[in-house]
Amino acid sequence: MTTSGTLAVRKLRPSDLARLATVGLRTRKLRAALSALGIAIGVAAIVAVLGLSSSASANLNNEISALGTNLLVVQNGQTITGGSAELPKTARAMIARIVAVTHVEQTGSVSGDVYRNSLIPSIDTNDLSIDAASLGLLRTVGTSIAQGRYLNAATANEPVAVLGAAAAQRLGIDRVYSGERIWADNTWLYVAGILNPAVLAPDIDSSVLVGFPAAEHYLSFDGHPFTIYVRAQNSHVNQVDNLLAATANPENPSEVNVSQPSAALVAQADAQSTFDDLFLGLGAVALLVGAIGVANIMIISVLERRSEIGLRRALGATRGHIRVQFLAEAILLALIGGAAGVADADAHRLRGDALELPFADGTFNVVWAKYLLQWLKEPKIALAELKRVTKPGGLIVSCDYTGFATEHCPIDPDFDRQVRDVMATVVDVNIGRNIAPFMIALGFHDVQVQMETDTLFTVIGSIDADRRWNCETQLQALRPHLIKLLGSGLNADRFVKRFLAHYDDPATCSFTSLYFTSGRV
Repeated sequence: MTTSGTLAVRKLRPSDLARLATVGLRTRKLRAALSALGIAIGVAAIVAVLGLSSSASANLNNEISALGTNLLVVQNGQTITGGSAELPKTARAMIARIVAVTHVEQTGSVSGDVYRNSLIPSIDTNDLSIDAASLGLLRTVGTSIAQGRYLNAATANEPVAVLGAAAAQRLGIDRVYSGERIWADNTWLYVAGILNPAVLAPDIDSSVLVGFPAAEHYLSFDGHPFTIYVRAQNSHVNQVDNLLAATANPENPSEVNVSQPSAALVAQADAQSTFDDLFLGLGAVALLVGAIGVANIMIISVLERRSEIGLRRALGATRGHIRVQFLAEAILLALIGGAAGVADADAHRLRGDALELPFADGTFNVVWAKYLLQWLKEPKIALAELKRVTKPGGLIVSCDYTGFATEHCPIDPDFDRQVRDVMATVVDVNIGRNIAPFMIALGFHDVQVQMETDTLFTVIGSIDADRRWNCETQLQALRPHLIKLLGSGLNADRFVKRFLAHYDDPATCSFTSLYFTSGRV
């Protein structure tokens, strides 16, 4: 006696489904890799765009927040005849009477050119201007002193100047030394300080600033302000904006120009957002192309594996089983590509101040600082900042030179002394050996030190062309500093030529020592 019945359809177990999903990937590795690559490129593009754009936007928004959006600038306009108008000498005092105004400072335009010294040809003006400046200017425009000091009640009456960031660079002055002076409008001005870049007041960057009394006494300044910088209460910026022209020049308010510098930064942020959307769309297109590639591979895979499908159907597999198998295979392929794309794009660059890093406490597991601490005036503070952003138990590794960077053999005593003098004014020549004590003092544990030679500048015999170019480029970047230190451009060129001649000599040896110092937080 025989009986007949219908066999129950069994569902695939997750373990069986996982094993079946990897069959196509394991047997056709190159095809699977290429398909995953398409997904990886698309995902990496999207992640990178999102990461870079959010970082750039955050930096820009932080800069806007730090500088403030409440700065208003009042400047001379034009008269009805097209000539240059003048702001009244009382304009600053009148603006200060507005209730919602918190700070008012001013600059005045002084005629004349600025030179490094009196021997520079008059045609080489470097496009610099001389401006009289009030004493509270830096706080109002959102900048600070990079070197030296700003004007005070005493120096504002003397032939003393403070250089804007661009002005100092064009004049070849990177540090403030006692007795440093420049030739301005046939008058020697002593340099008291150098400013950091003024983002909201870029005209100051290319200016030489002197006090109002000194400008009137030594430079024939007429006392009329050219630009007035106004800080208003954040909630009343628009109202103050509407009042400034009439307040600064009640008789001719139409001859006054009022602007808001931060508006340019806000517009820049909006433009950045537009570009972010564009790049995000391009990343989405790349991801779509990768997805179409996976779909195409799945179709080809089904066509090529019809015999396998027929065999599985004959053994009792349903259409649902086959469908789920290939769907799981496609999902696995997309996940592999997506994971690779995320891993590849999970990094971005961010600029910041080493003494005030833009990261939260305990952000990183490992921090690597190469050739950083040797350039800083306060390396211990920077090291403490690196510790702050490192997680407990995390590792910090520093790589810096020690001694006097490149040592030459055989030694030329006179030239060796000159090299040491130059290096000592550029970097902290002992920083490498000092990092370990700094770490111990800051509470690091498991501090270790390893000393090696820098392969780039460790040479026996003459140096190859690439490394010689690298060395020459660095020396040329230091040329303004060498001119200042050695007294003239001719002496600076002789120093560079002599330095490179040692590298070109096949009978010499040069080496550079590096300290690798590590410690755990």
